Amino acid sequence: MSVHYSRNIFATMFAGIVLINCGGGGGGGTPAAIDTPPPALVIPSFTELSGNWAFHSLDSGATPGWRQGFEQRTTAGAVTQTSITKNDASTTTDADYSLTIDSAGIITHSTEPTYRGVISQDRKLVINTLSLEPDAVSADTFTTFRIEVAQLLGDSYAMDDLVGNWNFHSLRSGANAQWRYGVEQMNVSGNVTRESLTDSNGDITPGADYILAMDSSGVLTRPDLSSYHGVMSQDKQLIVSTRSNLDGDGYRLEIMQKQGGVFSMSDLAGRWYFHSLRSGASSQWRQGLETIDASGNVERTLLNTSDGDTIPGSPYTLTMDAGGVITRTDTATYHGVMSQDKKLIVMTRSTDGGTAFRMELLHRAD
Repeated sequence: MSVHYSRNIFATMFAGIVLINCGGGGGGGTPAAIDTPPPALVIPSFTELSGNWAFHSLDSGATPGWRQGFEQRTTAGAVTQTSITKNDASTTTDADYSLTIDSAGIITHSTEPTYRGVISQDRKLVINTLSLEPDAVSADTFTTFRIEVAQLLGDSYAMDDLVGNWNFHSLRSGANAQWRYGVEQMNVSGNVTRESLTDSNGDITPGADYILAMDSSGVLTRPDLSSYHGVMSQDKQLIVSTRSNLDGDGYRLEIMQKQGGVFSMSDLAGRWYFHSLRSGASSQWRQGLETIDASGNVERTLLNTSDGDTIPGSPYTLTMDAGGVITRTDTATYHGVMSQDKKLIVMTRSTDGGTAFRMELLHRAD
């Protein structure tokens, strides 16, 4: 799995050429329609990475697991991790490092050459992928793959911020890899009732109710499950969490989005960055950019994968209902949900004939 580095491809992708076809014979021809190129993407400054962040990550492949913790980022891009807890309950911190943003808008890492990240439009969410555990023989071949979601911490939270219906998507790596999605209802006491559940094994049993607790900094715990750790976003519309399954041999990243809003197909229109992790028979990460039109037609303009693939793939079509639920016309297992602010999409699906499972996060690029 050779890692192909192509960070500057954005610059050529977005350099538009306008062609006007004029009629001949005396200049009486009518110009054809102008194919207007999209505007240049707004590239953030690394100063916009500053602040206190919480992060959750999931690893698939040879060494599956999760990590969660907190870090401080300065206006110079320097990063100091204040804590990391791993799925084996050990605690550690990585050596300090720095982040930079290249001319394509991709966040890069001073010590991890495969790291590729993007910051959200509101500068409060960073999603990245990277490869880990290089092969002993081939230095550009890796065996473990990670997706990480970092959230800029907010100021204060209360239990009533939990109240409402939440869409959830999760990906599990390790034993019995799978995806799940559904809807949960929460009340002010943190009681969670699962209204619906669908998983890649065909299970639709919602499961038992449980309880969440949240402190004033937005950190969530689950009294019956010590491995659970979650953080609520500043706008209180998103919860990211990690946990182990009860047997300790499977590891889960879950994204919850509060329900609300009315959606139309036109809300899909625009350019979207994407990051995904695949678990199961063939672990992998993917990262890139795609364009969606108001009819749901998707064209991938950039793709990088952990195995070196840069071929964007064939166009496909999405549909979205008034509740923000997204399906894909050629993939029955595809299920996605758009956020209330219409800037984030979370989806899961099966691939490789149902032997591998993917979670993908898309956030609006313009």
